Amino acid sequence: EKKKDGEEEEGEENTKEEGDEAGDDAEETEKADVEDAEEKKSKKKKKQKKYKTIKVMKEQKKVHKEVLKVSTYYTSRAAPYSESTMNESVEKLVELAKQDKIRKELEEAKNQLESKVYSIKNYVSENEEELDAVSTAEQREELVSLASATEDWLYDDGYDAGKEQFVAKLAELNAPAEAMFFRLAELTARPAAVKKCKEKVEKMRALMTKWETTMEQITEEERGDVFEKIEKVEKWLQEKLEAQA
Repeated sequence: EKKKDGEEEEGEENTKEEGDEAGDDAEETEKADVEDAEEKKSKKKKKQKKYKTIKVMKEQKKVHKEVLKVSTYYTSRAAPYSESTMNESVEKLVELAKQDKIRKELEEAKNQLESKVYSIKNYVSENEEELDAVSTAEQREELVSLASATEDWLYDDGYDAGKEQFVAKLAELNAPAEAMFFRLAELTARPAAVKKCKEKVEKMRALMTKWETTMEQITEEERGDVFEKIEKVEKWLQEKLEAQA
């Protein structure tokens, strides 16, 4: 038993010594870590550069003003423009611009008349069948003859004519031509216009009939007034169609 006790005591002492040694090792390791950390911090501090802020005053610019006297002189043989010469030149430029405007207006009037002559001839020739419904053969012949006579005048007596003469000739040619062409345009557009008018009248008549039961606030007298106007429109339309027949 004494041997056992002795062995146990020796075991406890060995355990204590091992524990102390382990503790010492841990402390040494911790100290080493702390020293390493401090050494790294010191190195970082050494590496960091310090900057110093220096204020620099900007140099102010000084502006010096001085009034200079300038005198003009000429070295060429050409004399400078006087006020009277300048005014004379301006008047000449104004007159040239006026003449240029007159020339352009004259050319435009002549071109319009010439274009109208060819337009009338071509239109009558290309639409003779359609024009037959709104004009007689004599009317068309007279219009073409007038266009031909105007063309002859353009290259003969009218060669040196003024703007007013060209305008007057254009109006003389336009009067019978536009009247004939307008009748043809009306003839072409009339069927569609008549159809639209009849549809509008029928729609209004159906609406008044519907309102007789659905719109009690509309009186019979008011609906009767609308029906009366519908009849007047239908009568007027029929009279116009008979007149054009």
